[in-house]
Amino acid sequence: MKIDKILSGCGVGWRPQLAMHIERRSDLKFIEVLADNHFMETIGHPAIETLQKRGIKIALHAVGLSLGGSSLPDCAYIDNLNRLIDLYGAVCISEHLAFVRGGGLESGHLLPVKRDEHTLKVVVENINFASQRLNAPLVLENIASYLTWPDETMDEAEFLSRVLAETDCRLLLDISNLYTNSINLGFSPDEFLDRLPLSKVAYMHIAGGEKRKGIYHDTHAHALGEAVLDLLSTALSKGCSEAVLLERDDLFPDLSEFNQEMDRISRALSSRSFANV
Repeated sequence: MKIDKILSGCGVGWRPQLAMHIERRSDLKFIEVLADNHFMETIGHPAIETLQKRGIKIALHAVGLSLGGSSLPDCAYIDNLNRLIDLYGAVCISEHLAFVRGGGLESGHLLPVKRDEHTLKVVVENINFASQRLNAPLVLENIASYLTWPDETMDEAEFLSRVLAETDCRLLLDISNLYTNSINLGFSPDEFLDRLPLSKVAYMHIAGGEKRKGIYHDTHAHALGEAVLDLLSTALSKGCSEAVLLERDDLFPDLSEFNQEMDRISRALSSRSFANV
């Protein structure tokens, strides 16, 4: 079954600080569980299992495969992911098109890859290695970056499209990351969307951020901005997947603010559905 037929509607990144808010949300269709926070679990988290019993789908999200690194992904890490995939019956697992380690050192950050033919070959090899060993479909996420490598031969839209064409993976289109890059690196996000194979978008992320000293930061700690919501609407109008997930990882909102954020996503999805009638 195709991922875009499994995931639809409103989703949210599950965090313990939001568990009660999430449980009270009646229109929720899926949640995303950050795998690296759950590796010590041998039984399912009760709050997540309660959501599963309501028919809410579970997607896993990882940050440690380092698909853009010079070494193949770690098999022990993949084994941990598979244990969680099986524990929660995850319909897919997403990971960033980035690297987080090199030369035996951990960066602690999602770092952008150099976009050229050599890196493309390495990334495709790493993705295929991981996807062949994972127990759920692998979905690739575009990252927020604040710099580019010198002597690149492709921009991000071309690189993403090439990766998707040369693997069996689909795309987790992070709208906030796209907005961040368009502001900080100076390009049109609308034109970027026009150059992507949007039929391969499995679902989308959206989050809040803020501008500091002329640089926009995708903080996951602030309310959704109008410009990011407008870009979401644009992506939906161009045919992106009608599955949108709110990320909130800090300065957690109260129930009222949380519902306002989710309602804004729901309205954007409803507008897209109404437009297609």
